[in-house]
Amino acid sequence: SRREDRTVKKTDKEKRSIISDLKRFFALCGKSGIKLLVFAVLDGIISGAAGTICQAQALKYIILYFIEGRKDALPAAFVLIGISFIIGCFIRPVMNYYGNMITVRIAANVRNRIFDHLTSLPTEYFSNRHSGDVLARVNGDVDAFLEAGLTIWTFICTLIPAFMIIPYIFTLNTTLSVIILVIGLLFLILTAKVVDPLREKNRQIRKDISGMSVTATENITGFNVIRMFGLDQAFNKRFADSADALLKAQKKYGNLTAVIGFCNIFIWLGGESISAIAGILLVLKGSLNVADLSALVSVSSDIIHLFTDFSNLPTQLQKAFSGVDRIYELLDVRPEPERFDISGNVISEGIAVDDLDFSYTEGRQVLHDVSIHAEKGQTIALVGDSGSGKTTLVKILAGLYRAKDSKISLCGKPLSDYTLLELRKLIAYVPQDAYVFNGSIYENISYGRDDAGEQDIYEAARNADAEKFILEKPDGYKTQVGERGIQLSGGERQRLAIARAILKNSPVLLLDEATSSLDSESESAIQDTLDRLLRTHTSVVVAHRLSTIKNADRIYMMVKGRVIGSGKHEDLLMSCPEYRELYYRKFGQE
Repeated sequence: SRREDRTVKKTDKEKRSIISDLKRFFALCGKSGIKLLVFAVLDGIISGAAGTICQAQALKYIILYFIEGRKDALPAAFVLIGISFIIGCFIRPVMNYYGNMITVRIAANVRNRIFDHLTSLPTEYFSNRHSGDVLARVNGDVDAFLEAGLTIWTFICTLIPAFMIIPYIFTLNTTLSVIILVIGLLFLILTAKVVDPLREKNRQIRKDISGMSVTATENITGFNVIRMFGLDQAFNKRFADSADALLKAQKKYGNLTAVIGFCNIFIWLGGESISAIAGILLVLKGSLNVADLSALVSVSSDIIHLFTDFSNLPTQLQKAFSGVDRIYELLDVRPEPERFDISGNVISEGIAVDDLDFSYTEGRQVLHDVSIHAEKGQTIALVGDSGSGKTTLVKILAGLYRAKDSKISLCGKPLSDYTLLELRKLIAYVPQDAYVFNGSIYENISYGRDDAGEQDIYEAARNADAEKFILEKPDGYKTQVGERGIQLSGGERQRLAIARAILKNSPVLLLDEATSSLDSESESAIQDTLDRLLRTHTSVVVAHRLSTIKNADRIYMMVKGRVIGSGKHEDLLMSCPEYRELYYRKFGQE
């Protein structure tokens, strides 16, 4: 156990090294990372090192001209001043502009990569996470990644000049150069003592931001329930608690950065004073001339500033890389497999499920040894109380969840013969809680089929008994429905979902209580259309209406994830007590 603890600590330390962090960052950047690196190196050489050396050398030549009377020194000083001017006014802004553009482009590519990865993740990922946390990773963590890119640019632009400026100052005077470097190194050592916990504290900040995003999202999406049940104060307190947790984490982080900031100012100003005093003493001793002293004093500020910047960079990098860590946490989640490795007992062109076991989480089995069969064109109905596993079974057939222990075939082939895209093209699915996207009514129906024309969309709406309410809207098919279709009633959203499924016209139809949100009149109006669809498609229906059950070719009675009886309606009434009890309890009055 102790050995394992040491291994974990060692692995964690390796993860936190600057080198591994930089590797992870540039791996996310892709090919654009090379451009960022090249431009940063050029900026460091030209703007950082060349500009600083030119200014110091120009000052040295000016002193040589006025004190020692060297006439060749003044023209050289003017040339160096001109070079410094060109670097500061033209080259540096251009390099900074391109650096920012490259970094922003990299961040955009990472954001697209994250979104593409999200669309490939299994349903379980979204079932176990709040949408607010997912959005925080797409937005806030990518912003942290952008900050990491800008910080790395600064890091390189600080590191590269060190390899050129430090050798230059040693050509002027070794003793004073050593004093300046010792001052800078002391600050680096001091900063290193407080850098290590910074990432963990900033990771906590990002986690608290995510938690606050979750609370805010729920406050917005559930505002009707919050108001009707008088939950305003409770949810306001939840948000205040989240904000308070974030504040405490930010205070802890701020305390560390304040220490570094104080050391920065103290050593920067103190270092300049010490180097100036030491320089004067060396001049008085005769071991340093005034011209070299002027150059050293000019560059000493940049050298000490270089060390203070360099010592601040780990602080900034730890903060930025905490966002990179969270991006990798998301990208490390395995996407859906291209195919489900599930064999099947093929039944003509219909559906066959044999010996299906399924659990959402380890140790909590939801479906037990389930078998259902439907010939091509047949309709099978799933009935049972809430929690019996009907919806889970439908979602497995739709390819939304992956069953490991089973045999499933669809349209004459086992599931392993289909890619997920091919599988889902075979299926039109209408869930109980129909989802409507932000946009127009026309767009929401058109999502059923990419190549659908206007007349196809209008016909699908008519067949779903949706055209009447659509034309009553001020903008007809162009009516904007709002987020999650908030501008529509539950029945209207359900009819749009049915229209979408009708437009798709896939050979397999899955209806999970598709008419549960409709009133009796609306359901009756589209029942003929649904009956026609059921006759021409192989269908699995989670039933809640007596008419659907009686018309089914076969009914499967489910209790606690098991099929305890199957057959026609009249047969089940005679042979299955659980079905008979459910029938009289739910459908007897109907």
